[in-house]
Amino acid sequence: MIEALENILLWLIIGVLATLIGIYHGEIISVIINILRSPRLQTRKCGIIGIYENRHTLKARKAIKRAIKKADGEISLIGVAFPDFFRPGSDIMEILGKKLEDPTFTLRILLLDPHKEYAKERAGREKGDFTIKDIEQSILFLEKVHTRARIIVHTYNIPPIVYAIITDKCMFAEQYLYALPKTDLACMGGQVPFLECKKDSDFRRVVKQHFEYMWDKDKSEEIINRGGT
Repeated sequence: MIEALENILLWLIIGVLATLIGIYHGEIISVIINILRSPRLQTRKCGIIGIYENRHTLKARKAIKRAIKKADGEISLIGVAFPDFFRPGSDIMEILGKKLEDPTFTLRILLLDPHKEYAKERAGREKGDFTIKDIEQSILFLEKVHTRARIIVHTYNIPPIVYAIITDKCMFAEQYLYALPKTDLACMGGQVPFLECKKDSDFRRVVKQHFEYMWDKDKSEEIINRGGT
């Protein structure tokens, strides 16, 4: 009896839906097309799961810290200096520091070589010598920070292309440009939208390949290799 009533109810629902589709066919098709064309759906198809105004926003930093907490095995970083990471008191370093207690964990970092032409070029463009000082301070920090994990740092000497944080579960990335900062005493990075991508996205795959290409010993120089099992 109950099953029969359920079947009757189901057919009534199907009938109502069929009637609505018949009456509002054009409107329903239009709504479906708009949904399929929506920017949110398109970004999802590209593997983008987060778009932030820039990497300095509170939401972006919260997302970065959340991703670091969830990361397993290894985190790879490529950028210019990462001064918001590798400084005493950094909220991001506080989270990352917990990962450095794990002797099976590896942190790989690609920094712009502070002693070569492209760091000097960038410093000149930014109208200050803080670019080079920021890189040197990050290197000094990484040489001394307490770690049971493996920390490996390479430096490279090409124009910076991308800022990226790559974990086993996601990636954050920002394109580097030579556009002038809004103020005379500010870095050129962090001015454009900052994207978060899921693990299986093509974007993450491409940036990871770029990282591995730059990591090659012929493209970069190893300056720190410490900790680990």
